[in-house]
Amino acid sequence: MMRLLRSGRADGLLMHRIDRSARNLRDWVAVGDLADDGIDVRFVIDQVDLNTRGGRITADIQAVIAADYVRNLREESLKGIYGRYKQGLLPLPAPIGYLDCGGGKPKEIDPLKGPLVEEAFELYATGEYSLESLRQKMHERGLRNTRDGPITKNNIAHILRNRFYAGTLVYKRTGELFDGQHAALVTKKLFETVQGRLNRKAVKGISKHNFLYRRLLRCALCSRFMVGERQKGRVYYRCHNRACETTTVREDVLESHIQQRLRSIKLDDELVDEIVREAESLVQAEKRESETNRRTQAASLAKAKSQLSSLTAAFVSREIDQLSYDVTKADLIERIEALDGTDGKPEADLLDEVRSVLELFRSAQLSYESGDRESKLDTVKSTCSNLTVARREPSVELRNPFRRAASSSCVLSGAPDRGGSRTLCPKQLARLAIDEAIRREEERRQNDDL
Repeated sequence: MMRLLRSGRADGLLMHRIDRSARNLRDWVAVGDLADDGIDVRFVIDQVDLNTRGGRITADIQAVIAADYVRNLREESLKGIYGRYKQGLLPLPAPIGYLDCGGGKPKEIDPLKGPLVEEAFELYATGEYSLESLRQKMHERGLRNTRDGPITKNNIAHILRNRFYAGTLVYKRTGELFDGQHAALVTKKLFETVQGRLNRKAVKGISKHNFLYRRLLRCALCSRFMVGERQKGRVYYRCHNRACETTTVREDVLESHIQQRLRSIKLDDELVDEIVREAESLVQAEKRESETNRRTQAASLAKAKSQLSSLTAAFVSREIDQLSYDVTKADLIERIEALDGTDGKPEADLLDEVRSVLELFRSAQLSYESGDRESKLDTVKSTCSNLTVARREPSVELRNPFRRAASSSCVLSGAPDRGGSRTLCPKQLARLAIDEAIRREEERRQNDDL
């Protein structure tokens, strides 16, 4: 709405009343800026003129009262939420493996997903699965997220960390624990075993020098890997090229830069959903085109095989000589092998991979800031293409589509890149997400071959 008004594509703004125009004073300042810019702002119920001094102060007073009302409403809502936790009820949507049964009622185990979640805990507790291999296993077993989309590595990590499955509620604002009224999916002993695996307490032979960004951080001046070391309780990464001007960078400084970059790619849920819809449309269009190409290819292949059969029959009946037969046969066999070898790659899992890429617009920041070491590494590898240090200044380069989103003015947090585009096109981001999904698939295939 604000973009339409400021670009001149809308003539004015009409709202019901002042207390419905903004939820806080920051939003009210934005409404006032519109009036200052000459945009016609009017209210149906409150007959105030924002272009006059008296009208503006009357409106400001009403906006302050409305903001205080919202703050009070928030406090009362938090009291109600805390009361539900004390009762052992989760006042939030049911996590994967449970079903919502209405307000004031405990969650019930999902008969389809619940056993799969329990199986995920049992498999991870064996120590034979990483988060990624467990994700693949549970995807094959049919586990899906709350929107029935593909399960992601972040989903798996969140499930394994969630005490709700062990029958306990955690009130995050204070960290208090409450016994839930819902039936537990796993025993507390199994849950603690899994936490030990996640925290690496149950894994033997951990490398003493296995620093977080080992073999990920390079010196921008000499291209060498920065080597991690611990000094006075802190982790530093040092360039060991004595001729290089880059010296060291602290790990917490690097993490601060990464968090800032991840905050810059967080997009509104509605915008992410729009990008997902665009990606689905593009993938389906490409799939239809691929099917058309396959049919054309199959027809060409059948025709070439028929021509080869006719050629053989003509040679047997002595209608053509040996030389003509050999040349034509070689040409047809080469064409058949070429058509047989370009059957096209399977499209079945591409859309799942695209959704996994786009899900990072929502979850990357939270996964990095609250995740364990493996989750942090996975988030960095999925969103960042290069981590470098020049002298003592870290630089975090994002992959597309995240680089494209971070450089746009539609990003919810972080200043726009003045050197980049000022608009964000969902269709363009969808195309970039598809390209990234294809790159991941090719990289995974190469690793499997190795």
